Amino acid sequence: GALETSANLANLFLTDPGAASAGGFKTGQVSGIATRYLPYGKTGASLNVAWTTDKLIISTSYNGLKKVLTNLAQ
Repeated sequence: GALETSANLANLFLTDPGAASAGGFKTGQVSGIATRYLPYGKTGASLNVAWTTDKLIISTSYNGLKKVLTNLAQ
């Protein structure tokens, strides 16, 4: 979608995440919920996206994404 093709995604990070992966977004999952993520050059930097029910979750932290999805499942 348009989110994945935006040239401004690095602006979502508080500090420079480095260059986005040339391979683009990848598919993953957290607790059975489909996710999409874009790795960046800086160690640990990735943009993580998930839909759950009617909520769109965007996180610059994989652990943050896991926490939000876990909390929403309760």
